[in-house]
Amino acid sequence: MCADSLRLSLPYSGHGTLATAHVLFTHYHPKAESIRFETKKRGFLIATKDVETGSISLDLPRSSLVTLGEGHRRLPKIKDAVERFVKKEDILRVDWSDELSAYCVELSADVDLPSLDVNIPVLVSPPFR
Repeated sequence: MCADSLRLSLPYSGHGTLATAHVLFTHYHPKAESIRFETKKRGFLIATKDVETGSISLDLPRSSLVTLGEGHRRLPKIKDAVERFVKKEDILRVDWSDELSAYCVELSADVDLPSLDVNIPVLVSPPFR
């Protein structure tokens, strides 16, 4: 299925795309097995519905990540933000994507993620670029 009736373009969001796929599969195209979304910067994304379980998978675009080594200008700012929620020794690695202007932090398996009291604005507000 390829829907091109909408002429509205919004910034790419994986969660939003998955939610949109759910609504389209559930309410508008229940017999469809896949939906193709076209994005301006990321090409095509395909949402696929498992006909047996009804679960939806989305082929998210990949970005190349670079591990930030000691001395990298972004590392202290990112670590300072993350260390507000986890212990310093639980931060195993910090990666950066120039394409997305975003970072990814690998934490120790000992960190109990559901119990973290994370303040999202703290993680996204500092100038990491």
